[in-house]
Amino acid sequence: EKLEKMYKADPFTQSNKILSITALSSLLNKSRVSIWRWTKSGILPKPIMINGKTLGWQESVISQWLDDNQGGK
Repeated sequence: EKLEKMYKADPFTQSNKILSITALSSLLNKSRVSIWRWTKSGILPKPIMINGKTLGWQESVISQWLDDNQGGK
């Protein structure tokens, strides 16, 4: 029971799905260029590196960002 609560509370175990820039662009209804501008300026969280060559955003991090920013700016 305690382990189940810890599992549910951990944001990394809630959703390990990684969003590509194309998926994030579609989700936010913004261009890929806007996504990179927002990332560079600190509006969006930084992506993570996958397999040393692919960048993506954790779905749980973006979900939290959307909650905090009421869907973006």
